[in-house]
Amino acid sequence: MAVAVTIGRRQLVYSCVPQVVVPVSRALQVMTPHLHHIRCITLLAIAQLHAPELAALLRHSMPVLQSFTVEMDVKAERTEATVQALEIAPELFPALQELDLTRIHLLPSRVLRQVSFLNLSFWPLGNPPLALENITAILQELVNIEELKLRLIRCMDDADVPQPVDLPRITLPRLRKLLVVDCPTHVTKHVLALLSLPPSSRITIERHVSEPQNQFDMEGLAEMLLEGNRALIPGDRSGLPILFHATAVDISMLDFMHGITATSPPATETGESGCFKCQLSFPFVPDPEDAPIRLLDDFLDICHAAPVEVVHVVVHADNLPNVDWRAGLAPFPKLRELTIVSYDGEAHHIFAALNPDSAPEGTIKEERVICPRLRKLSIVACKASSNAALLPAVADCLERRQTELQECEGLAELKLYLRDGEAAEEHDWKASFRVALEQLVDNLICEDSHALSALSHLPTIYNSSIHADSVNLYSRTELARASEGESYWTI
Repeated sequence: MAVAVTIGRRQLVYSCVPQVVVPVSRALQVMTPHLHHIRCITLLAIAQLHAPELAALLRHSMPVLQSFTVEMDVKAERTEATVQALEIAPELFPALQELDLTRIHLLPSRVLRQVSFLNLSFWPLGNPPLALENITAILQELVNIEELKLRLIRCMDDADVPQPVDLPRITLPRLRKLLVVDCPTHVTKHVLALLSLPPSSRITIERHVSEPQNQFDMEGLAEMLLEGNRALIPGDRSGLPILFHATAVDISMLDFMHGITATSPPATETGESGCFKCQLSFPFVPDPEDAPIRLLDDFLDICHAAPVEVVHVVVHADNLPNVDWRAGLAPFPKLRELTIVSYDGEAHHIFAALNPDSAPEGTIKEERVICPRLRKLSIVACKASSNAALLPAVADCLERRQTELQECEGLAELKLYLRDGEAAEEHDWKASFRVALEQLVDNLICEDSHALSALSHLPTIYNSSIHADSVNLYSRTELARASEGESYWTI
């Protein structure tokens, strides 16, 4: 490991020998003469027994220190010993801007008012137990925060006990990025309910589900999948303006991951787009009988108040027929562009949903056609000639929409990038589709989805996730293994 002190633009290196443990006392001896000149300090994998020396370090004045990173040893996370509390006096650290703490309980302090970057990870359980009020007190100090990250922040509050709703919202006018990862549901909802964020902020909420170890865990997973990402968002969303301004939405419904990303247009003043991303990852394919997921409920719940115009969906082929496409898309009358990516999926289900004849009995005439402003429709990687129902479903859908819309504009562009297992049949399906559909749509494109150029117009996530089994999952085990080891200080 290395011990280095950043002074101005220079870095003084103490040791670069791998696996060499530098005693805390020696590290402090190296640092002490330079405390008034150090700009950046990083302390990694500190054992609990060295906590007093860490506290002693923070009693020194460091007038030019800008960045401070501290990580307690991973063993601190596994025990319920007295929580290591860290307090930073603002008069000792007048230049501090970035604070990164792992397995440490941060005490509220006025120094947080000057911090622009804060990362709190693996908040330990312990004595005294930490509560939501601890998080609230910290958030109230972050008046100049630009980037906030919260990972595995656990609180002992009972999730079933209603939390106070009379707390004033905390406005963070400079916040650009908010990341909340693997925090308990009630913690995530508490944070989002408290904050009032700029429309251009980029918000990411992620949950990574561990492998179930018993039937109780399995039931918990089934409940989590049924609740979906929407369970993380509070009922009052007035502090999340992105959910009222988003015009583009990306939806992922893969076997190992469900996610939704909503994006707003660039702001006139800053040119920056707001973004809200919510993602749930799990370690195996759930049995539909154990987790009867209504796949578009997240989209409906999270985006129902937004003027959505563009939707891109990646859906596993087995899930595609289980989606109620009509119910999921009908509440968005401003939708003008829709892309569905489903490797070997049966695309006729989508066209059946867009067909006015699929409207339930008794539907009034004005509501028979869903998404009346839809102008562009792209179907990517679904089956071509292997499903005889596809071409009739497409033709009937386009004809019926033209009839119902009458003088209104119908579909202007239809792109079919389909898969066909037999190369000899490729020309046949393309030719038959063109003959049957060319009079029903202004711009018709029929191509084989094997051509990479066919996917060039899609976001990167679709190119990398076109095969649903190629999803990279978060591994808490690898993270813990990387954090194992003896105490050392990198300064």
